[in-house]
Amino acid sequence: MSRRSALLATLLVAVVALAGLAVFAIPPRSAASGPLAPPSQPSTARAGSPTPDPTPSPTPLLTLPAGAAHEALDVAVAAFWDRPSGTFWARSDHQLGPGRNTQAFFWWPAHLWLDALDALAASHSQADRDLVAGMYDAVDAHVPGFVNRYYDDMAWWALGMARAYELTGDRRYLVHGDQLLTAIWRGWDGALGGGLWWRKTARDEKNMVTNATAVEAAALFARLGGAGIDRTRAEQGFAWLDGTLRHGDTLDDKVLASGRPVGWQLTYDYGAYIAAAVELSRLEPAGPYLERATSLAAAAAARFAPGGGVLPNEGVGDAGAFKGILVRALALVDSVTGDGRYAALRAVNAKAAWDHRGAAGLIGPDWQTAPSGAVELLAAASGVAALYAAP
Repeated sequence: MSRRSALLATLLVAVVALAGLAVFAIPPRSAASGPLAPPSQPSTARAGSPTPDPTPSPTPLLTLPAGAAHEALDVAVAAFWDRPSGTFWARSDHQLGPGRNTQAFFWWPAHLWLDALDALAASHSQADRDLVAGMYDAVDAHVPGFVNRYYDDMAWWALGMARAYELTGDRRYLVHGDQLLTAIWRGWDGALGGGLWWRKTARDEKNMVTNATAVEAAALFARLGGAGIDRTRAEQGFAWLDGTLRHGDTLDDKVLASGRPVGWQLTYDYGAYIAAAVELSRLEPAGPYLERATSLAAAAAARFAPGGGVLPNEGVGDAGAFKGILVRALALVDSVTGDGRYAALRAVNAKAAWDHRGAAGLIGPDWQTAPSGAVELLAAASGVAALYAAP
């Protein structure tokens, strides 16, 4: 995700007005799933969502109502997708949002697409498969190549393509994803010892999220039979970010072109790193990657949710997405280790997010307080991610 400088002044994260609005045309989505059905027909009930939390406890886990994640996704899609124009609103009230735009920046809807992929993974329904394909087809038509000025924005779409190929077997996701990774890796050079730059227009920083998200996408494509270079990219990228931006159990957010590190402590940096390491561990089980993931997951849980509590409100704008990225990564850790260490933490956060929906049914940036006004797309998408990550 992009560090947007305007947000740093108030929220310790940066807001940059990204170029390139995401334009999507999504076919109508049925409210539930079940047996494969045409998108115009209502499906029956979809399968529930999976997930785990820190240190297994004899205390029963908090649970969500059946279908909660699917319901929250449907509400978010209805609130932010403008069917006539095929675009996404930045805010649920359709008023001016970050960057003085009413429409969402290019990378914001990528996180709603990742939620749709979570829905497909849980339901395997035709309705969700059509939603995923519809979003993809519209972006492909209106933003050829899924390319803009920011390598991290492009990396989120590449990651989604990898997941879409894994879930559907549709080779266009594989082909286009590898093409997008090639475009992203044009941002790699030997400055600062390697790494991808954040953006094309100014080579001013190399950050955690750009590199970690690209590494996760490359590792997943490599495991699924992508281009041979994908494994090399994943290994090379992780070696750089692990050696440059990780210090013990702490991550730097980025390193500036001058070589000065910036040590902001943000949940999504930890989530992106953990997810990249987990995916590499699946590709190379004998490698060091699972240990790197699990050790940082423990540090992140202790840092951001001491005692297994609710993750902090990191603000709006880009920061609205942060918590969901970490919770999804902790679910990945549990899926690989099988010990459910983070099941309770994930359950606590999902229940908090669900219980504090606003009047319109949308989840805001603070999972302990219901939003009283308009909600931004990224905050809502992050809350949906937490629900799908619930055990």
